[in-house]
Formats: sequence, C-alpha cells, structure tokens
Amino acid sequence: MKQAFIRRPAVAVVLSAAALLAACGGGQSAPPAAPPATSLVLAQAGRGLTDSLGGVVIIHGLNYLKTSPTTLPDGSTTLDPAADGFGDKDLQWLADNGFNGLRLGVEDYGLEPQPGQFDDSYAGAIVSLATKAVSHGIYPLIDFHEDDYSPDFASGNGFPAWMVQDDGLPHTPECGFGCDQFVMKALLVSWDHFWADDPAGDGVGLQEHFGRAASHIAAQLAPIDGLLGYEILNEPWPGSQWPTCILHQGGCPDADAELTAFNRRIAPALRSADARHLVFAEPYSTFNDGLPTSVDALGDSGGGFAFHVYCFLSGADQGSELPGAEVVCPPLEQAAFRNADSQVAGTGEALLMTEFGATPDTRVITRITSDADAHMTSWMWWTYNEGTGLDPSQNPPDQNLNAAVANLLVRAYPRAIAGTPVRWSFDTAGKSFSLEYTTARADGRGSFAAGAISEIYLPARQYPKGYAVSVSGGSLHSAPGASVLEIAQAPGAPSVQVSVSAVQ
Repeated sequence: MKQAFIRRPAVAVVLSAAALLAACGGGQSAPPAAPPATSLVLAQAGRGLTDSLGGVVIIHGLNYLKTSPTTLPDGSTTLDPAADGFGDKDLQWLADNGFNGLRLGVEDYGLEPQPGQFDDSYAGAIVSLATKAVSHGIYPLIDFHEDDYSPDFASGNGFPAWMVQDDGLPHTPECGFGCDQFVMKALLVSWDHFWADDPAGDGVGLQEHFGRAASHIAAQLAPIDGLLGYEILNEPWPGSQWPTCILHQGGCPDADAELTAFNRRIAPALRSADARHLVFAEPYSTFNDGLPTSVDALGDSGGGFAFHVYCFLSGADQGSELPGAEVVCPPLEQAAFRNADSQVAGTGEALLMTEFGATPDTRVITRITSDADAHMTSWMWWTYNEGTGLDPSQNPPDQNLNAAVANLLVRAYPRAIAGTPVRWSFDTAGKSFSLEYTTARADGRGSFAAGAISEIYLPARQYPKGYAVSVSGGSLHSAPGASVLEIAQAPGAPSVQVSVSAVQ
C-alpha cells in the first residue's frame, strides 16, 4: 500500500547548505529528518486532525457522490460509484494535484433497500473505492448523504422509500432541490417522523434502522487504516420546525436537541463497528447561510464538527453569483466560519468544512478558500462529478474542470505540520504563501524534537517557474522545486515561519 500523505521519508540526497542557499535564497543545514509515520489512522486534538506522530494534518479534498443507479448493458442497474468510470485515473489526478481527501457519499436507499436487508454488493463497492483512495494517498470520508430526504421525492436522494412517512400527503408543491424542504408538507412531515424515531413497517424505529445500516458498512470499512472517518448525515433538516431555526438568534433549541440526541445515538452505533476512526456530525443546513446552532457535542473522544458554507445568493448549482451576492454573501460566509470556530471552541471537537462551492464563479471560490485559510480550516469542494466538477467518464479528468476553478482549488497549503499552526495564507494573485506554527504538539504532550518535518504543498500550476523560500526556526529539507516543500525544525526553535514567493 502506498504511504498516504502524512510524512514523507527523507529525500535520498540531502542538499548541502550552500546548495539550498543558492537555490532558494536562504536556509540552514538540515538536521536529520524525523522518521515517517507508521500508521495512517488520524486522531483528533482540539479542533485539529492529527497523525500518528502528533502533527496536524490539513485536508484539501473533493466530494464524489453517485445518487442514482446506472443501467448496465444487460438491463440491470447498479449504484456502484465506479459504474460511471470513476476510479484510479481520477484518484491519481486528485493526488497529482495535491488533494488528500475524498468525501465519498453513501446512499442509504442503496445500503438498505428493504427493511433489515443490506445490499453488500453496494457496500462492497464503497469499501473498494475507499481502499483505492487510500492507495493513492487520499483519505476517504464516508458521508451518509441525503438531499430532500429521499428519491421518493422528485428532487431528493438518501433514505429509501420505505422510510418515507408522508401521512398520505401529495408531494406538492414542487419547486426543486433546496426549495421543496421549505414548502412541501409531505417532505416536512417525513422529517418529523424521522426525528420522532417512529417505527417503519417492521416495527423498528427509523433512526434505529439508519444506525444499523451505518454500523453494517462501518464494520466493513473499519480495517482501512487511511479512512478519515464518517459523517453521520449530510445536511439534516429540522422538518416542520424549520422556521424556528431561522428566527431564533441562538439556533433552534428544540430541534437542535433532537439532532443532538440522534447524533449521540448514531455515533455509538458506528463505534460498535469501528472504534478507530473519527466521527463527524453536521448541524442543520440553516447553518450554511451563517445562522448559528445550539446542537451539542457528540460526546465522543474522536468526534468532529462538519459544516458547509453556502450563501443563498452565491449561485450554488448555477453558473454565477446572483445579483446582490457581492454585498450580502461575504458577511454571511464569514459568519458561518465564526460560528464553526465558536462551536468547536465550546465542544473541543475537530473541525472540517465538508462542502462549499457548487459553482464555477471564481469570486465565490476565492472568498471561501481565503476564509478557510484565515480560519485554518480543512475543506472538501463540492463536487467532483456534478456540474462544475469533473466528469469521471472523461480522460484525462482535468479537461472538464474549469481552468479558473482548478487554479483556485489547486493551491499552496500546509499538508502536515510538526507542531501547532498559528496562521497560514495564500495569495491567489501574487502566489505568495506564508505559514507560522509553534513546535508544540497539538495534543499538548510536549514539543517536537529538532529535525521534525513539516510539509507544504506547492503546486506547479501556481509556481511554473519555481519558487523562493525563506525559513526562520527551521531549514529546507526537500530538493529545489519539489512539489512538497519539507521544512525541518531547528534545534530549540519554539516556532517556525515560512514564506514562499513565485519566481517570475
């Protein structure tokens, strides 16, 4: 199995101090490098993700979700995520462009098509793709996905039809994805029944069914060392209580209490099958627009808070921002980041932005990636295979990614830090990058020793003529022009500062 992006082994030839100075304009002789990590299992220390050496791992990734079956030549159908051609060439493209995360969607209707009956061919396809991702150095996050509850609704995916309890109401009015959940009573009462854990036709509660299905596939995913973890439920919706989430200044206490109880029920179900990997939970999707939440912590030692950023005028699933977005959206997007920071400051959980984008509008992408850097937040772009993402049926994959979008997503960032980050930033116009981190371990267990290696990804598409580096508190340990810049901590240094500029 290929070593994933935790720590790279030392380069074969260590350049002399004179060579480093000549190539990069500064630096010190490199001390011996710390050994590479021996385990790919990530842990959590405060808001950060940590590797087996205790260093902080930053995730830049993309989403991949298959929501509807593909018809095969023999007339049968499959929900296998590889059925449309997604596979090694796509994963390699992600790895070659510095992405180290993949949010891999799981459809509950594919996992449990009938009550208590699990489709292990579908589960096996998810496990296979997750394993392939790890072999390419990419951490897969398993996302139990739903949009508008179920494909039983015209704009929906997620839960199987037998989990729809619509009280016999018509599935009207229809106004499309993201709109139906506000106006369609049948959809709202289906959510109400779910949050009440009302029984399905077999007498087993809806939430109990969901937990059993999640546990079933988690047992098959558990042996994969490089699994990032699980995200309990994509964009849950409060059902008929949704107005309270918009009108209440501190979130919607009653609905948030229901969501907290659900999360605390599903996390142990996942843990019963997989005690090693992280578990993330989302707030209601009203959070996406900068509204607060009062949902509580998972109460899990490997718990995390996953959130999305989508201003309602940002043009998600459309070609560009809507009129007024340039005024309305920046403060709402920044509010979402502040709310996320506040949430994990209170809960002590890890932080991960698992969706943003869904538009080729470069203004949106520039704002949110810059905000993510300012808040030192890992992220996953929406999405690889729908609309503004890549089409996995094409080869090479990047031919279908808007070049302007790629130039913003494929960016310089600190991939692994032997210490605790203080700040980092990347200027998309001037191509300058800066990073500061302390050499203290994020888990509070002392500091890293001299020679500990941090990694910064510097893509060739941003630095076609190379780059110059300035380091304080450490030295260069990688070859000139390498796409992964390695910084070795200097003896006794309490902190390290790195500046990168593009060669013109």
